[in-house]
Amino acid sequence: MTRFLLLAFLLFFQTLCFGKHIIGGVLTYECLGNGDYRFTMKMYRDCNDPTGAFFDSPAAFSIYKGNSQNDLETLFIDLESYASIEPEDYPCLELPPNVCVQEGIYGFEYHFDEWPSADSYHISYQRCCRNATITNIQTPGDVGATFTVEITPASQAVCNNSPVYNTF
Repeated sequence: MTRFLLLAFLLFFQTLCFGKHIIGGVLTYECLGNGDYRFTMKMYRDCNDPTGAFFDSPAAFSIYKGNSQNDLETLFIDLESYASIEPEDYPCLELPPNVCVQEGIYGFEYHFDEWPSADSYHISYQRCCRNATITNIQTPGDVGATFTVEITPASQAVCNNSPVYNTF
């Protein structure tokens, strides 16, 4: 009976939790040779959203081969660092007041046993939800984001790197 009362008490006081904060992000890779790669994820969040949540730590990165819907492995990577960033000052851009953006960085190395492979490798990270201040999505709290990179067989053969953006 005590357990039933405790369960009823907990259900009575339940609250809804949401994580509305993702502005965007980028996932890149660097080929280190012999099937070894370094992956870097830069995630951007709206730190001015009062309902916003923090960066995932750990964040789940899944690795897929070819067109398989089953992952080879899922890695749980801790947040390496985060900091507030200031948007660059462009003469043609008028920023709204109180803009607050934080950049979180995740990094990890991974070895592909079959390399080079005849199939592409896909590395993906998914996160719910978008920040509430987005105006071009009707219900941003119901829309998540997926960040993914594909390492094609041609890219593996020459140990190519993904493009890297130098600025936010």
